[in-house]
Amino acid sequence: MDKKPVVSIKTIADYHLEEFMRCSHQFYYRHLLGHAPLYQTWRHTVQQTVGQVIRDYYQSPEHSRSSIRILELLQRYWVKKVDLFHSREHYFHVLGSVTNHLISFLSRERKANPPLFMYEKFKTSVEELEIDLSMTLQVAEWTEESFILKKYVIDVEEDFYETYKHMATLFSYKAFQKLPERIEIMNLLSGQEYVFYPVADDIIEAVGYFHLTKDLLQNTDDYTRPKSFKDCSKCPFKKKCHRDWVPGHRATTEYFNES
Repeated sequence: MDKKPVVSIKTIADYHLEEFMRCSHQFYYRHLLGHAPLYQTWRHTVQQTVGQVIRDYYQSPEHSRSSIRILELLQRYWVKKVDLFHSREHYFHVLGSVTNHLISFLSRERKANPPLFMYEKFKTSVEELEIDLSMTLQVAEWTEESFILKKYVIDVEEDFYETYKHMATLFSYKAFQKLPERIEIMNLLSGQEYVFYPVADDIIEAVGYFHLTKDLLQNTDDYTRPKSFKDCSKCPFKKKCHRDWVPGHRATTEYFNES
């Protein structure tokens, strides 16, 4: 069997890692081969809705930030495509969980000032790794000494939280010459919240972590099948992804960029 190509990494984005950890095959087709998906997955659709709700909520006057306001925004933006989900029951489970946890998390922000950054993308160079890191800062609030990063996620792998901590730490140090005072990750399906307080020693650890991550992403021959096959039937690349994961030999070296 021909080996799959070793690619040259130029940029690693936060969403690359989230998708790679869920399924390296889907990641391969979408981001290495550049194949456009036939349709969005339910996670992408829900994540887009959440982003619109969060933007509008923070931009609303303080007196109108309420549970009712969140329900109104979800009603406005929620994409009612039941066929994207595993079943009708799954659709309503996701809708109910996201609604309840958005209300829980955003209600704490009722009196908060509008964030300095909301869903803005930044890129910075990491010379030690010879790559760029790209991050979309969902919510970034400046404090007197530093800043707080907040990220709302939909059904990510358990390992992602540690990965995101490393990326946010290294990115912040390189882009802003500061470490975040706090990194908060809110899971809108489970309701779990993960909070990290980066310190200087975490920078060296993050560089080492991304050395390994870069090697892992570049060696496509070691890509493995997903831990769970529950999403395979709804995968936009299911017709491309063969049972034995043999996407074919490519003679040329791929150069991995953002998509």
